[in-house]
Amino acid sequence: MKEKKKDSDITERKRLEEALRASQQIVEGIINAIPVRVFWKDENLVYLGCNAVFARDAGFADPKDIIGKDDYQMGWRDQAELYRGDDRQVIESGNSKFLIEEPQTTPEGNTITLLTSKVPLRSSEGKIIGVLGTYMDITERKWAEEALRESEKKYRLLIETANESIVVAQDGLLKFVNPVSLVLLGGYSEEELLGRPFPEFIHPDDRSMVVENYRRRIANEAAQPRYAFRVVARDGIVKWVEINAALIEWQGKPATLNFLTDITERKRAEQQLRESEEKYKVLFEGSSLGILATDMETKMFVFANPSMCRMLGYSAAELLQLGVSDIHPMDALAEIMSEMEIQVREGTSLIQEISCLRKDGTVFFADIGGASTFVNGRRLAVGFFTDVTERKRAEEEIGRKSKELQEKNDELNRITYAVSHDLRSPLVTIQTFQEHLEQDLRNRDAALVAKDLGYIRGAADKMGRLLDELRRLSRVGRIVNPSEEVPLQEIMKEALDLVAGRIMARGVRVDLTQEPVALYGDRTRLVEVFQNLLDNAAKFMGDQPAPRVEIGVEQAGEELVFHVRDNGIGIGPEVQPLVFGLFRKLDPGSEGEGIGLALVRRIVELHGGRIWVESEGLGKGTTFRFTLAKTRREQAEKATSKSSL
Repeated sequence: MKEKKKDSDITERKRLEEALRASQQIVEGIINAIPVRVFWKDENLVYLGCNAVFARDAGFADPKDIIGKDDYQMGWRDQAELYRGDDRQVIESGNSKFLIEEPQTTPEGNTITLLTSKVPLRSSEGKIIGVLGTYMDITERKWAEEALRESEKKYRLLIETANESIVVAQDGLLKFVNPVSLVLLGGYSEEELLGRPFPEFIHPDDRSMVVENYRRRIANEAAQPRYAFRVVARDGIVKWVEINAALIEWQGKPATLNFLTDITERKRAEQQLRESEEKYKVLFEGSSLGILATDMETKMFVFANPSMCRMLGYSAAELLQLGVSDIHPMDALAEIMSEMEIQVREGTSLIQEISCLRKDGTVFFADIGGASTFVNGRRLAVGFFTDVTERKRAEEEIGRKSKELQEKNDELNRITYAVSHDLRSPLVTIQTFQEHLEQDLRNRDAALVAKDLGYIRGAADKMGRLLDELRRLSRVGRIVNPSEEVPLQEIMKEALDLVAGRIMARGVRVDLTQEPVALYGDRTRLVEVFQNLLDNAAKFMGDQPAPRVEIGVEQAGEELVFHVRDNGIGIGPEVQPLVFGLFRKLDPGSEGEGIGLALVRRIVELHGGRIWVESEGLGKGTTFRFTLAKTRREQAEKATSKSSL
């Protein structure tokens, strides 16, 4: 029986030992599986054991490698005494220490932070035989906490120093406001604002819009992300703000985070800009000046006001498709472009007179003042146009009138000189023979008296003829018959009838053109032109055996030029400039007083024409050419036949 009992005891002991070993393996496995460091030391603070995590973090491959070592031998240097001091305190006091933060230097030389808990290690009898501790590496958590604290400091600094108002609204109430919000709303304190309904600070006209956008955002529906509205400050001042809102969670419930920017000044500036634009628009569109802006790189127009459009005859849309070369005549374009370049390069304002082309091809003249400016990165030349066409025409008319007046004055001077010269000769004759007459009367010499009276009578007759011719000349342009349109052939027929006697007496052949030309003017004066030229030609034929006069008309550019050509004695070049002078007689022995050609020139000029003489010299014949305004062909086809008398 004793043997059986002994075997039974051995078996039970083995079973218990096996169970103990299994239990130890389980405990060891649990300790090694724990992600925190676990160690235990004896009462002399020498390591009795540790788990795998502790050994690995301490730089050992196997937990057995640290058994028998103390903290100094572990290589923790400066921290060794700190650890040992905590361990002694636990062993000596028998009290546990939990969640102590301790620094530690890793084998690589880095400092980490450990969260330590230590309890007394007791024997089965309850005696303290060492210390059991756990370490948790909280370095990353400490870094995160520090980063969070720094981040919070930064964000708080941003919020408190932000230029924008930052507001959190939840359940229609203000839950957070930053210092700028207090200023925006006119000096409220934070305590006065928090918890109050935000709509009461919004302008009544904008309240429904803001509330609806808030409702939509809280409901996560489509809402305006950015818009402007008005708030009413504590002092009643209305301010414009622009809001940028986002949906957030605040203390576990949906709320809106709102960034409000005070845009009151911007709104005021925009209003002033609109008012200014309206004023300038009125000035721009209502100005009588034509305003035209040109892109100096492309030379294309970029805007034009209504006056400019009226001047040029284009719509604004049409003008914006055109450029400088489209509205200026080619002969003036180079100069205009050069002036514009100077204006832009030197930044000067130029004023000049230029010619412009209308849409219908007609030309008008404008005074243009200009300046250059930058708009949206483009260099523009802005021109201010004043239509001076009428002024220019008036100036030209004044110039023409002035020229005419000067010519009339010159003519008057010539007439005065000629009259004084030509009248002096018969006057001297009269004065001389008056004295002779008085002497002869005293001597009762009848023959000499008769002779004296003959000279006096001849001189008086000459003066009478001269005065008659002057009166005849003065009537030209002063006494005017109604203008009419008359065919050339009718005028020439009347003129030929008046000089037929001289023509026939001299046996002159006259060739008349049959060109279908109509003359316009004083019919009587026009007849006088041809009459005097025909009479002059017949008078100065000389001893020409086959005298001939040709009357014709030729096209010269845009005007018709008449000619009266003879084969008579001709005129030397030295006296050709004098032929139209008053009382000029190239042959002193010829009949007449030398007023015929002066009369012809006067009539031609009064009809808007000009007259000149051509001759290759003495014995080469003479041609008088002249033009008359408003002369036209009666039909397109030119007739070339001539009639002869």
